[in-house]
Amino acid sequence: MLLRESSTSENGAAQVTAVTSEDGLGSGVPHGDILTQLVNATLGDNLSELERARQAVVDELGMDGLIDAAGIIATFTMQNRVADATGLPLDAPMELGSRGFREDLGVNQFQAASYIKRGGWGRALLAKIIEPLMPTIMRLMARRKKPTP
Repeated sequence: MLLRESSTSENGAAQVTAVTSEDGLGSGVPHGDILTQLVNATLGDNLSELERARQAVVDELGMDGLIDAAGIIATFTMQNRVADATGLPLDAPMELGSRGFREDLGVNQFQAASYIKRGGWGRALLAKIIEPLMPTIMRLMARRKKPTP
């Protein structure tokens, strides 16, 4: 959710649904297509595809760009594995505020979504009230997290 909102304030709206599309392309994130190809190749099992994706990132973003991208891929992979292994629950405020977003992405179809406690009709109503506020909350969080020069 933070990517969706921070990208709106930075350079236009990212198409976060690209992450669950067939090829993951067309995100609207700068260099997103080559970075998505690197992610897919890293998580795949085709070494020649991985080499091509690495070279494409180096050609466009340089070696530092490849190193940064590899670090981010590793961090996200680690976080997902820890969350999946421990069954970390989605806390109530985030669950309520992200219902539509999770539905748009299709993540509710994944097995890990079965760990989310959704509650009854009262929580569904509360989610409808909170969800429109989430973009503002995420934008404020994105501004707050910017490093100062």
